Amino acid sequence: MKMGPLISTALLSVAFGSTCTSAATPQSLTLKKVSEYQAGPAKYFTGDVMVGSFFDSKKGDYKGAIVNFSPGAYTNWHTHPRGQTLVITEGTGRAQSEGSAIQTLQKGDTVWIPANVRHWHGAAPEVSMSHIAIQAPDENGNVVNWMEKVDPATYAPDQ
Repeated sequence: MKMGPLISTALLSVAFGSTCTSAATPQSLTLKKVSEYQAGPAKYFTGDVMVGSFFDSKKGDYKGAIVNFSPGAYTNWHTHPRGQTLVITEGTGRAQSEGSAIQTLQKGDTVWIPANVRHWHGAAPEVSMSHIAIQAPDENGNVVNWMEKVDPATYAPDQ
């Protein structure tokens, strides 16, 4: 007698049964509507930047926002205590970690910046760029450490 099909059926029954019983814990979808955008403060950004749709987890283990950079706009140098993920949603951008070459960012790209890596990011000189920024707060709730402005020659070395 072959036990393979019988064992497979039993395992599927157990797996299916356990997924059905886990539905006893209430779960629901949470929708956060697009919020009004605010101008990115000039002390942290060069050029026109709009920041909005702030979001976070209910547990507080991540925070994020949608950031829209006009052509030629970019952040100051900064770090994140627990790193940052950028998801490029529109346009073409640039990013650079200190001591490295400038990277070109395109719609659909995902960028991971490790904890405490000094960097900047923003739109390309002639094209706007939007991204979703996600970062984990440190024990004090901080997600970013802002630093000095990026020198224009660093942002656009060929111009």
